[in-house]
Amino acid sequence: MRGFLRLSENDYRIKLDIVSLINSDFTAATILISFGVVLGKLSMSQYLIMVLFETVFVTINEWICYEMFFIKDVGGTVAIHLFGAFFGLALARTIHQKKWSHDDFNKLKFGSHYNDLLSLIGTLFLWMFWPSFNAALATDDGRYRAVFNTYFAITASCLSAFMTSSFLSHGKFSLDIIQNSTLAGGVVVGAVCDMYLYPWGALICGAGAGVISALGYFYLGPILDRKLGFHDTCGVNNLHAMPAFLGTLISAIVAGCATKEVYGSGYYTQFPKHAPLANTKEFLDLKALYPDLQPGLGWTPAIQAGYQMAAMGVTLALAIGGAVLTGMVLRLPIWDAVNEYNVFEDDTHWELPTKMKRDDEAQLRERIGRVSKDGDYNSDQPVVVLHTLSEKKAATGNGYYSDHKAPV
Repeated sequence: MRGFLRLSENDYRIKLDIVSLINSDFTAATILISFGVVLGKLSMSQYLIMVLFETVFVTINEWICYEMFFIKDVGGTVAIHLFGAFFGLALARTIHQKKWSHDDFNKLKFGSHYNDLLSLIGTLFLWMFWPSFNAALATDDGRYRAVFNTYFAITASCLSAFMTSSFLSHGKFSLDIIQNSTLAGGVVVGAVCDMYLYPWGALICGAGAGVISALGYFYLGPILDRKLGFHDTCGVNNLHAMPAFLGTLISAIVAGCATKEVYGSGYYTQFPKHAPLANTKEFLDLKALYPDLQPGLGWTPAIQAGYQMAAMGVTLALAIGGAVLTGMVLRLPIWDAVNEYNVFEDDTHWELPTKMKRDDEAQLRERIGRVSKDGDYNSDQPVVVLHTLSEKKAATGNGYYSDHKAPV
């Protein structure tokens, strides 16, 4: 998509470089965020159609935000997190079925304790690599600021998420909050991480995002699901939507407060559109000091802040409008939709290891215990291990069964 939009600039060829590959990864990340809302509720064909439609809307939104509004969003708070989250939420509402908000249905997306523990591995990797994600497209000194600010913010969100979870759960920790809200700091500073945010500013932003995200999981999630019909499988609203909304507001404030005194010689590198218009006396005087200076649009920090807010409005409009259109297409009867008995069921498309019933597992553990005590192992005692999908569903008594815990 980006290659076609820039054909005239590249002699009608699609240019591939490290920046275009990174931007492609960012688009994939945007779609994965939207996936988190509708995970387990669509068929493979519907997911494919969703990807095709969303890719178009994502690219259009990025073109408007970066090529027309020239916003500062190096870490994708606006174009990735805000767009992906609200596209997923609007899509979930468009395809929503009333029974999805029933308590019995919601139990299907939860697996065993081991699923939760394994999901923490994903949280750990995201926490470690989020600074490199935010700093990937930053330049010059802004790349160092992006790494530092992201580390400070994500550390603060980790601490505030643990404290908020302990307070809400009376001294215990919620795995949903720990898996997700600990990462909210990386989302909230994405648009400002390469600016002068200072350590104290990054810590405040990260701590606030962690608290807001944790409160969302505890209070807002059930309301959105049961009252408003936004069934959010992975809690994308709490990790991406709310921190990204806050981060966009912060980006307007930080960009609006930028001064030449703070940024020094890097001011026009950080804000290239603030440079004077070409061939003006002010531009020629600055050109003598900074030979690499390119003409800009003569923007002030206030104008930059205004375009940051305008980008938020455009992003929300395109995300919600595009999701509603996509949802209407997905509701057509021509697709192989998932029926109510196969939601959150991996057996439909994957070969999974067999699972033992609790009684069978207890018998096996008892025999293993006897082996460790007296070395006598009786292999004649039958243990039923294999269960078909129909047997699994019949065993639950209500037609539903799942081994699956929705990933982070």
